[in-house]
Amino acid sequence: MSVLIRNIRYTLVEQAVLSTHVVVAIALIRHLGPEQYGVYSYYLSVAAILSVLTFGAFESLYVREVAQRRDSEALTSTLLLLNFAGALLTATALFLYYLLHVQSERLSLLLMGLTAASTFMCIKNTLRAYFIGRQQLGIAALLNVGLFVVSIVLKVAGILTGQALAYFFLLFVVDTALAIAVFGTAYGWRRAVGFAELRHWSAFLFARGWPLLLAGLAIMVFVRIDQVLLFHLRSEREVGEYASMAWLIEKLYVFVGIVMTGFFPYLAEKYRSDPAQYLRAVRVGHKLFSMIVVPIAAFLIANHEAVVAALFGREFAADSVALACLAAALVFSYWGAINQKVLIVSNALKLDLFFAGCSAVVSVALNALLIPRYGVLGAAAASLAAHSFYFWAQFFIRAYRRYNFYMLAAAPVPLIMSLACLLLSRVADGIVVQALIYCAAYAVLCVLALRTPISEEYGTLGRLFFSRFFRLGRAVP
Repeated sequence: MSVLIRNIRYTLVEQAVLSTHVVVAIALIRHLGPEQYGVYSYYLSVAAILSVLTFGAFESLYVREVAQRRDSEALTSTLLLLNFAGALLTATALFLYYLLHVQSERLSLLLMGLTAASTFMCIKNTLRAYFIGRQQLGIAALLNVGLFVVSIVLKVAGILTGQALAYFFLLFVVDTALAIAVFGTAYGWRRAVGFAELRHWSAFLFARGWPLLLAGLAIMVFVRIDQVLLFHLRSEREVGEYASMAWLIEKLYVFVGIVMTGFFPYLAEKYRSDPAQYLRAVRVGHKLFSMIVVPIAAFLIANHEAVVAALFGREFAADSVALACLAAALVFSYWGAINQKVLIVSNALKLDLFFAGCSAVVSVALNALLIPRYGVLGAAAASLAAHSFYFWAQFFIRAYRRYNFYMLAAAPVPLIMSLACLLLSRVADGIVVQALIYCAAYAVLCVLALRTPISEEYGTLGRLFFSRFFRLGRAVP
């Protein structure tokens, strides 16, 4: 467990620094307003859906193989070449989409071009995945933080000087170029791959990872199709209102990334070498995710209008009830994150594809049905249905059903604590003060719960994270 804790510690430090981007992003949303932020989000959503062509979905498979193999340079070089070719293909697809659907002013062409350039970020993601797979998270975290600081400085300068929308799209190109240069230098561009190795590893990736490609497309569709349909069926303003709330939920999903960055390589290694330790880590992960996501969702559901108004302004709060639906969907997103990694580790990629594909179908159908009449609220309801379907569908697979029961069993304790903290926070006025009281009360209850053996897993979770991170009590051997 010491490797897992070290990895999560590096990731926590990295994400603590990166979390300061939230303040800048909120300032950017306020600066652009609902209409322009709707345009901003629309282009990014189109690019995200087409990004499956960059073969970024191979990343989980790649991390698993790097974690289990000592010699992975040929595999890395092959995936980098596929990323480059896929980015070119994605850029071409974006321009074709522009010609067929946008057909408006020159600014639209400029924005689409800058968005296309940002698709080359997949090269940086592969290089970062190499260090993650080698469990060298310190290097990955240091480089990411350096790039983040440069990006934040440029964004703040743009906001303070009142730059137009095109400036912030131009930053995509700058961020991408710097990221590729920095991570490429750290990796060393060690050697070119031969044709025989390229053919071998390409065949390996496509043979093992084609379900991941289709699942990645399905996931991007059911995550982003709502903003695309809102743009075409309703208005830019409604896209901006919905996208601001979806952005908030996306940022709250960051805790999954914090845990999974160190958690997934550990699971991939222990799945073969120590099955008992692997299963223990999965149980602890379920408890941890429930302790994180349930209080977040409970607070957002109870205070959705006040949260939107405080963060983005009253002009974004017309349909703030959608945030309550998205917060409920966040719970299922957290619960599904571990199950998806379990499917990948156990090589059940076709099953993951089936779940993601069905969720995408549900998302597209419900969005097309609900958005024309209900707008933002219809998109949020469709998102909740799609995320919950991905979770509940796994109950029909007997081999993986127990993981869902683990998560459902983990929910009551944090839910009861969250409701108690909500009642306590009502003694104060103002959403900021209520949030501070809520967080402080929940933190106290977490200390009591995690350091009291409510169950074997809660006891393990308390000893593991509190003893190793904060040096409280006896460390786990």
